[in-house]
Amino acid sequence: GRDRWSSRTTFILGAVGSAVGLGNLWRFPFLTYKYGGGTFLIPYILAFFVFGVPLLFLELTLGRTFQGGDPVCFSAMHPRLVGIGWMSAYGSFLVVTYYCVLISWVVIYFVESFQDPLPWDILDNANGSDKLDGAVG
Repeated sequence: GRDRWSSRTTFILGAVGSAVGLGNLWRFPFLTYKYGGGTFLIPYILAFFVFGVPLLFLELTLGRTFQGGDPVCFSAMHPRLVGIGWMSAYGSFLVVTYYCVLISWVVIYFVESFQDPLPWDILDNANGSDKLDGAVG
């Protein structure tokens, strides 16, 4: 049969780990600061409760009811809906690919930050511009 969570705590940690992504850690604080601080929280919280929470409950309920992934759930509802499940899996693959690129950039800049002087602090003496092209890597 299908694997099950060993405890409720591991399920909650797994759900939170899949819901909180790089955008919540990098992009959200930057945008909050850039566009007016707390004002940005109003549409964010509204969208969270109007869309996020109901879709989360729908996804959890479908997974629990049909005991399978997206293709299994949608094909159990109607055979023609199996494509929606496969596109969801494909979308997850694209997100993972994107995250791999972001993590590689983080690793590259982390390693490069141990140089003295920093590659992005060097100025081109000929025209006074930054040497950002080709400085890293």
